[in-house]
Amino acid sequence: DVTVDHTKLIAELQAKAEKGDAKAAFDLASVYHEEKNEKFIEWTKKAAELGNPDAENIYAFMLSGGIGFPKNEAEGFNYYLRAAKKGQPDAQTSVGDEYVQGRLVQKDEKEALRWYQLAADQNQATAINNIGSFYLNGQGGLKKDEQKAMEYFVRAAFLDSAMAQNTVAINYGTGQGVEKNMPEAFAWMWIAASGDDPNAQENILHLAKEITYEQFLQAQKRIQKIVALQKEGKQEPPICPRPSVNDDQAGQKLAEEFQSQLSKAQKGDIQAQYQVAQAYALGKGVKQSFKEAFPWCQKAAESGLAEAQFSLAQTYRIGDDFVQPNLPEAVRWYKKAAEQKNIESLYALGIIYDSGDGVEKDEAKSLAYYREAADLGHAQAQHNLATYYFSRADKEPSSRELMFKYYTLAAKQMHARSMMALGVSYFVMETSPDKVEGLAWMMAAVQCYAYKMDLVDKFKDQESPENVAKARERATQIISQLM
Repeated sequence: DVTVDHTKLIAELQAKAEKGDAKAAFDLASVYHEEKNEKFIEWTKKAAELGNPDAENIYAFMLSGGIGFPKNEAEGFNYYLRAAKKGQPDAQTSVGDEYVQGRLVQKDEKEALRWYQLAADQNQATAINNIGSFYLNGQGGLKKDEQKAMEYFVRAAFLDSAMAQNTVAINYGTGQGVEKNMPEAFAWMWIAASGDDPNAQENILHLAKEITYEQFLQAQKRIQKIVALQKEGKQEPPICPRPSVNDDQAGQKLAEEFQSQLSKAQKGDIQAQYQVAQAYALGKGVKQSFKEAFPWCQKAAESGLAEAQFSLAQTYRIGDDFVQPNLPEAVRWYKKAAEQKNIESLYALGIIYDSGDGVEKDEAKSLAYYREAADLGHAQAQHNLATYYFSRADKEPSSRELMFKYYTLAAKQMHARSMMALGVSYFVMETSPDKVEGLAWMMAAVQCYAYKMDLVDKFKDQESPENVAKARERATQIISQLM
């Protein structure tokens, strides 16, 4: 009897745990892991207090986040440190993170690197990715080295770090640290998106517009190869490392470009003022400083540059180390940029009035801003409008037409969710009987954006083998036309 065996196991573990067996206490906590109930919390704490490193790491996470216990970041760090000293790789990574941030300990990038390296030696993907970032930025006493950074990013990507997979894809797409390789870029972004990473799902929308159909087919082969290697626990080094460049010469050139822009900005050149702000924000040709970036962005915005107005609005909306979030001020600057038809500001205002974030919620205003952005070609605004009309399509024929209009516009821009939603709409709307077209759009979305095939299967099973074959052929045609 499974229930009897389970009860017996719990009794045995509890008896050992109550006698001070740390591993038994952690195993007992693991039994209650799925429920995340009081017993899980109780035995995780007990196992941590008895010195089990895995329990110490989990308990540290719970304390630091106020999960199951009153929030206590200092005590959480102490438990991370205890676990890290015993070799727990996730805890070692968290200790490294704290030395980077310098909130609970003195900031020390070299000490952070030491902990990351200990974790990386145990194949902790986040730590490996972080070492890549250190090489990229020349932190922790390391000499800046884009190629070395890429080696670490690829290593972490093979270990399923979504952040590293994003970075690898972007680097292949831009040629940072490697030769530019669009099929490889798409393959890695697809893999990250297939793991439901929201950044990758957003980034792949843009990447898909930059590759040819032939490159897409090459990417499909690379995806199969990479996934096969991951299943075998194997890796490959980066493809085509970029020939070394003289970092000192490159840095000197950027510094000269910055000084040239700064001179123009000081004379009132609006575009140059914004470029100086961007240089400070990104650390291009000058030491990175958001504090210095802000006033230059503000100057350009006050002079009427729409891009600067949008950037200023974003800063006020999110806030940073030097600017407190200020939603009314963010809305004011979004509106100034929107008056100049800045598409991202129009979309942002649609979101703000849709959610009531910092303003009174207003559906009419939200739809108006979405519509203006959508008519200027903003794919996500088109999708949001279509989704709104979808909710009313059963009762309003005009909404049904607008739903198809905006889903189609977004889908033709390779907007992943719109491609899928357009396909579904062909099935669920009785006045749209073209099921082959619907199935084709869903299949195209699956191939392009790593959607799980089971989302399509329930619709595919409703169709004849002949129609499924037609849909596959049409999906190939759609992808070819879009790319």
